[in-house]
Amino acid sequence: MLILVDSGSTHSFTSSTFVELAKLHTVPTTPRKVKLANGEWMLTDKMVPQLQCYYQDQSFSTDMVVLEMQPYDAILGCDWLQAHSPMECDWKNKTLKFSEQDRTIKLQGLLPPPPQLSSISATKVYNSTKGNDILAFVLLDHIPEHSPTIALETNHLLEDIQHVLAVYKDVFTDPQVLPP
Repeated sequence: MLILVDSGSTHSFTSSTFVELAKLHTVPTTPRKVKLANGEWMLTDKMVPQLQCYYQDQSFSTDMVVLEMQPYDAILGCDWLQAHSPMECDWKNKTLKFSEQDRTIKLQGLLPPPPQLSSISATKVYNSTKGNDILAFVLLDHIPEHSPTIALETNHLLEDIQHVLAVYKDVFTDPQVLPP
């Protein structure tokens, strides 16, 4: 369940798509007009009473008005925020802690995935330069420190260089430094 916590929303909502997928029981309510974030108005006349939300072996429940909305499955609005005050918000780590029925509930927001490197084709690089999509290119190569494979390859390389120097010592020897 993807939930948006929105202090700008007066009520809590759940999407009609989620209600259908989860086969949730709805009850009729007094029809009301809801103003959406994009400025449009929508009419709703259903709600899910005490919708149980489960998260990491924890649960909480709340009344949610059914609304056709995407991409969220639910929006926790001011009605929910006020009912669960006070709360502890950690904006940096995206956590929200509150108490319900003498239990502490901790919600964890979505954290951005760690940056990852991926390869790109020469065609994509070329096309990106044409569209001014890329300001700079960086070529990265990861060589792990203390790698036994690297040490072994380095030793073989040094042996190969020593062999070439020995075989062609007349080419690699400075004539001015030769012993008499």
